[in-house]
Amino acid sequence: MTSRTMRSEFSVGDRVEAYIPKPDDPEHRYHGKTGRVVDILEDDLSDVMDNPSRGNIYTVEFDDPSLDSADFRFDDLQTPD
Repeated sequence: MTSRTMRSEFSVGDRVEAYIPKPDDPEHRYHGKTGRVVDILEDDLSDVMDNPSRGNIYTVEFDDPSLDSADFRFDDLQTPD
């Protein structure tokens, strides 16, 4: 089992690992894959959910060239071991 490093947010350039452990999640193919945050978009989900960490969408470019870049919420990312 992977131990998740807790952070309050990520920045452009940070190394991250996708954390999507549920096999039935459509984005599960990214689980355990590493890459870098290349863009951060803000939306109003943090206001709706009253949770500041939910207001960012992180675009990740993966180390594996066969994977396209993808967007993730904070809860779907962790700092790689």
